[in-house]
Amino acid sequence: MTTGFLRWKCLVIAGAVCAGFLQVAVVLSAVEPSPGTDGTLVAPPAGLAKSWQTLVGEDLVSRLRRLSREVLELESRGEFAAAGEKVAQYVPLLSAKLGPDHWQTVALRVKADGFRRCVSLPTEQQQELAQLKRREVLLFRYNQAGRSDLAVRECEVLWETRKRILGPDHPDTLKARHELAGLLLRTGARDEAMTLFRDLLPDKIRVLG
Repeated sequence: MTTGFLRWKCLVIAGAVCAGFLQVAVVLSAVEPSPGTDGTLVAPPAGLAKSWQTLVGEDLVSRLRRLSREVLELESRGEFAAAGEKVAQYVPLLSAKLGPDHWQTVALRVKADGFRRCVSLPTEQQQELAQLKRREVLLFRYNQAGRSDLAVRECEVLWETRKRILGPDHPDTLKARHELAGLLLRTGARDEAMTLFRDLLPDKIRVLG
């Protein structure tokens, strides 16, 4: 195994680890379903769900699963205030289980703050963000269907639009950059993906700690 390959692997792993701080989906990754090829929700791996259930308790896992579905629907409709309020309600619950400084508690708090910032945006921009959330389902469909080229195109739209509306350092913008790098890697554009990962990592550390 060459030094270059090892460096590439470390870079990809580091980027994936930092992505964990970017969204509530990471906090709920063990309990929330993700969009499938038909737009329905696909359950997470059983082993991951079981580990999460052991960590935080079955009752909270069930409540977080409901939260995930409700927030997805609210965000897709552009109801960011309601989404933020729902997420914020669960921050103290997760904090009680994991501690206030646990990365998953922090990620949930960041997501709630992000929704609050969206509320202050002009109505037209809020509608754009809601439309982007719906386009994410299309991105997942392309990706799961093996059409990484089309998924890359959708992800580029997500990144550029979020950068324009939310700014380059917003967690959702950083998340879109990370997803784009991962998709490029799948298409075989390793050099371009490595450049994105390399440029993205210090920004994540600077913004998220």
